[in-house]
Amino acid sequence: MGLCCDPEVLPMVGASRPCSPRPVCYGFVKLRPAISTRFGASYSIRWGPTEPGSLPVPWARSVGPRRSSHRLRESQSMLTLIADLRSHSHPAIPPGFRVRACTRADGDALGHLYFEAYDPGDACETLDEAIADIEASFNGDYGEFWFEASPVVEHDGWIVAVTMTARRAPWDRTPDAPFIIELFTARGYRRRGLARLLLNECMATLREAGAMAVALRVGADNTAARSLYESLGFREWEGPA
Repeated sequence: MGLCCDPEVLPMVGASRPCSPRPVCYGFVKLRPAISTRFGASYSIRWGPTEPGSLPVPWARSVGPRRSSHRLRESQSMLTLIADLRSHSHPAIPPGFRVRACTRADGDALGHLYFEAYDPGDACETLDEAIADIEASFNGDYGEFWFEASPVVEHDGWIVAVTMTARRAPWDRTPDAPFIIELFTARGYRRRGLARLLLNECMATLREAGAMAVALRVGADNTAARSLYESLGFREWEGPA
């Protein structure tokens, strides 16, 4: 993925506007084999989480199919990182928050959260495409989706952060291990350690399921994101022995 405005993880592609209530994400890029067509959709308005004390932000709620996104720009230098799962345990959950496994019913909410994380065209050009991309993830376009190892964080009934994990990445030159394909959090909920919480929760769940390692991709120049991952035991993957 691309943009990230959390102080722990700097943007990889561009930068969000400081006044924007967009979510932020953490350096991943889902490589897409092809880009499908755009679809029309009907819209209604709902309200999304914002900075505490600010006015709520209207989100258009779409009903319709989807398209996939997350294009890897040729100019980006990506690193594959991998971490062992020998000692990870479930983290403490901050008061007022709830952590649970992602379900198919979350697709619409995650699509809205995902769409707001990017400038139009960086990943998805429309909200409908963003929702479609989440559904494509669920349907296995980026590897068999592992719902139980894809935790979401809820606050006041809203999903405000998510980690999305595939059982294996479908791309060449990736480890034979579970693969984190997404991690993003609502801008109003940054600086609360939710990215670290989600990664720890994901890694603990994978360890309990018998996985020995987990991998992800990040921009080589995204030093803040790499620092976060390295603090959790990730290291650069050098390819099969």
